[in-house]
Formats: sequence, C-alpha cells, structure tokens
Amino acid sequence: MDIITFDDKSDYDAFKNFGIDAWILASDISEVNGLLNLLEKRFLL
Repeated sequence: MDIITFDDKSDYDAFKNFGIDAWILASDISEVNGLLNLLEKRFLL
C-alpha cells in the first residue's frame, strides 16, 4: 500500500496516475493522528 502526503492540489494532479492507494494533505496529518488515537482507545482496550 502506498500512502502519499502532498502540500497542494497540483501535487495530486501531477502524481494521480502512479498507482497511489491513499492521498493525505500534509496539513491534515494531525487529524489522522487524532483519529488513530481515538480508534486505538475504543477498540484496543
């Protein structure tokens, strides 16, 4: 699985056909971390 972070929409347009499985806007990384922490607390007690 390939996960790519990008800084702006033009990065996505440039690389969208490279078989990337997931795209995450770099500014949203903290939100992903919060979601993972929440999932861990709820399901891995």
